[in-house]
Amino acid sequence: MSARVLDSLPADDRLHAVVRVGLHAHGWAGRQGAPGGTPWDADAYGLSGVDGYVQAQPATQSAVLQRCAADQLEEALHIENIGMAYAARMLLGSDTIEERQLYATIAADEALHHAALTPFVPRLEAAGTPAPFLSLLERLVVEGDRATRLLVVQVVLEGWGMDHYRGLARRCADPTLAAVLTRIVDDEARHHGSGVILAPRLPAGDAAVDVLTSFLDMVRVGPQAVLAALIGCVGPMSRPERIAALSQLRTEDHAGAQLLLIRRLLEKAGATAIVAALHSRGRFRPLTAEEAA
Repeated sequence: MSARVLDSLPADDRLHAVVRVGLHAHGWAGRQGAPGGTPWDADAYGLSGVDGYVQAQPATQSAVLQRCAADQLEEALHIENIGMAYAARMLLGSDTIEERQLYATIAADEALHHAALTPFVPRLEAAGTPAPFLSLLERLVVEGDRATRLLVVQVVLEGWGMDHYRGLARRCADPTLAAVLTRIVDDEARHHGSGVILAPRLPAGDAAVDVLTSFLDMVRVGPQAVLAALIGCVGPMSRPERIAALSQLRTEDHAGAQLLLIRRLLEKAGATAIVAALHSRGRFRPLTAEEAA
């Protein structure tokens, strides 16, 4: 199964009007476009010190930034799409009225996030195929057990999302998009906080270790999406050139910071046994540029 955005109804379908009314009732301001240009500059992606980017023509540099932004925003859209499915699955498995209320509100939040992000995606160049972790996430939501879903999605990914979206909002040159991202950060904080409360009540086991092992393997390789965007715009690179680019992107520092954040999120939720298992597998060690190239 691959991560995907579901098909949309035709523009004149009457259900659109009903959905819009519901979204407005929950605080959605309506579809808002954004001005031209790229939302994030080269510094936001660590590209300012990468030879392949610095030496490229301005048009190529712009194309790289457009592709990085497109990848980032389409990935966010996929995550919000999967988040709606996650909340629905968790709502159906709830044991208390309060849990049902919680997941009903999370589903509404994810629907609002999806609606708010959607206008920003088509204006950018088409992105590549979704990152592998999106397929992993969708499989987990559809096939995984409840405890593993809770730990991986609400504790790890929502916690990671707070840090990720906060950074995107802070560096964003588009004030409208920055406001959307800031709203998402506020909602993710509630989602993550409730996950930290619930995770010790529903301890995850070996299945979570396996899912997180796969996820951390994707984190350990560093900013591969940025490297892929660079290669896609400037042309193929030899292995030594890829190693140099990853070194200049500070891949070990980038991946190491993400891995440390994930470890702390797990420890915060009391998942010490899972942290120990992942540590014994070496999954908190970032790969070197030579290993990741």
